Amino acid sequence: MKLDEALWAYQTTYKSPIGLTPFQMVYEKSCHLPVELEHKTFWALKFLNFDQNQAGEQIKVQLQELEELRGQAYESSEL
Repeated sequence: MKLDEALWAYQTTYKSPIGLTPFQMVYEKSCHLPVELEHKTFWALKFLNFDQNQAGEQIKVQLQELEELRGQAYESSEL
């Protein structure tokens, strides 16, 4: 387990002489750690003043509207 963590740390550590991480050299993309992604997600939610409860309610309303449209389409197809 410690070897895996050591290799991960080595692969994601910035190397100053070449200016890239080994991951960037191989895949030509930067590696994003899960903590970085979680931080960016939290920042986006905070920046947009996003309320998760309100978004959940909005999704429920949209799903109900879709269900009503589906029911109307089914009824009109029976005629």
